[in-house]
Amino acid sequence: MAWRQRMGLEQVGAPNGGGTVRELMNWWMQVFSEGNTSHPKNASTIKRHLLAGQLADVRLADLSKGRVESFLDEKTKEGLSAQTVNHIRGFLSRAFSAAIDRERWYGKNPVSETKKRRGPKRLADFLRFEEVGPVIAQVPPQHFHSTSTGS
Repeated sequence: MAWRQRMGLEQVGAPNGGGTVRELMNWWMQVFSEGNTSHPKNASTIKRHLLAGQLADVRLADLSKGRVESFLDEKTKEGLSAQTVNHIRGFLSRAFSAAIDRERWYGKNPVSETKKRRGPKRLADFLRFEEVGPVIAQVPPQHFHSTSTGS
């Protein structure tokens, strides 16, 4: 790999491993989130779930797909909904993508290969036969119209 880097075939990694997840997320919030109407909510979620845990101090160079999957699994075990876990995953993925676009990070986005969490499927709740009559009885007469063909 060192030969490939010297020949310009592979990017040379940052000496500090690209910084930590905490530094990446703080940079992303400052550059991309601040000023948006959703910033307070973004910042709250990121601080609570990404900056308060062990993942925050992981060097970007050490963050693998498996490590991200394990982190997301832990969030699910904490009782967070699939939607919330996917929001956390999205923040981390967008931060990596932005860092790659801005040449702040030269590695791959380890989040892009992780799976989105699926929540329980909700069954549609239709009116039951015995509920149809009472509901129709509450519809004002002006909402009914004639269906005659006029022949």
